[in-house]
Amino acid sequence: MKQKVVGIVPYAPDFGKSESRYDDKYHFTDTYCVRAHEAGLLPVGVLPVEGRIKTDILDLCDCFILQGGSNVSPYHLEVIDHALRTGKKLLGICLGAQSIQCYFAVKNEIEKRGLQGNVGDLYDDIRKKMETPFLVRVPGHRPTEVLPRDSAESLKHPVLLLEDSHIARILGKTEIRGCTFHFYAIGEPAPGLTVTGRAPDGVIEVIEYGENVIGTQFHPDVDSDLHGLFDWLNARDDLSWFKQGSLHSLTHTIAYRRKEFTHFRIPADGMKKRSGRSRCALDMMIMLFRTV
Repeated sequence: MKQKVVGIVPYAPDFGKSESRYDDKYHFTDTYCVRAHEAGLLPVGVLPVEGRIKTDILDLCDCFILQGGSNVSPYHLEVIDHALRTGKKLLGICLGAQSIQCYFAVKNEIEKRGLQGNVGDLYDDIRKKMETPFLVRVPGHRPTEVLPRDSAESLKHPVLLLEDSHIARILGKTEIRGCTFHFYAIGEPAPGLTVTGRAPDGVIEVIEYGENVIGTQFHPDVDSDLHGLFDWLNARDDLSWFKQGSLHSLTHTIAYRRKEFTHFRIPADGMKKRSGRSRCALDMMIMLFRTV
């Protein structure tokens, strides 16, 4: 069986901010490569060109990891957009989860304002004009400036997961301990996202969108106990919503086509003839079965 390729998306905290071209750097962290390799994935770096993503590199990848770091960039949103359009799995960690929040917030504003254009192109302009920030600063979630090389136990705190959430099914538990290492977090979740995990102080730790997008504010990349999230990226059959034995359990699968994304529900009495939404549903189901 062909080894699945996971595209690891870097961060670029200083891109375009100085007079020197040599400050336009993309940063990768080895922990994400290690966990991907342990899960049987082939990790490759998704390198932008002049701060933007070329579609060709995304087409080579079967799934994606948006790694932690600082500074959400337009190319993060372009990767998310591609994953949603193609049905590929995406795991966003720390900055990656924040990028997912920014993507859905921007998409919502594009729809409300009737704007045209690439989500990456519109990100900076929309972000500057928003009255409510995409992210909020939170105290007590970065107790040290340095993530210890030998152990991250001192940085862990409980994370409470919703019982019926996708991440709880993946990890097989509703309470875990996650390594916290961030200044910012999601405040008000963007439309379309579901909050499925929180810290005891209420800070959002996990967001989900359908079955294929998970964002964690904590760092499973430094914790082998949470390898299930990386195994999930490599899973060939992610059809957990069929365990109930009927189509009506498929309530959170997402139809995503052209300029908008829409939740739909397949009725328990079967597939009735409907408009574009049902056709989108059938398309998505066919695409899922082709990946098994």
